[in-house]
Amino acid sequence: MKKFLITAAISVAALGASSTFAASPNAAVNIFDKQEIRDSSLLSSAAAREAFKAARGAYAMEDGTMLSLYSSGSKIVAEVSGKEPFEVLAMRNGNFVAANGSAQLKFVLDSGGRIANVVLTKG
Repeated sequence: MKKFLITAAISVAALGASSTFAASPNAAVNIFDKQEIRDSSLLSSAAAREAFKAARGAYAMEDGTMLSLYSSGSKIVAEVSGKEPFEVLAMRNGNFVAANGSAQLKFVLDSGGRIANVVLTKG
């Protein structure tokens, strides 16, 4: 009986702690970001590979930095010169979004359908 009461007390304490964690603003933002980018706007893995083939390469940004889009294993990675690389996911609209929801890469096409510019939006 004592083991049952101790286990129940620990379970109640853990439940209270997890409720407190879930109510914190940072936890809610992280959960929302994950749900937001895992919707129907993302491409399947085969289509994502095709989108990556069209967009891979290095691009000069307006602020003088370089943006590189490359593969690392099975992941698509974006890297801005001097910054930490981050995984991106291909979207149906031809753009890419950071896997953690922190940035988006928008590819602007010229009249011939080639990439003319890349816009990196944070947040």
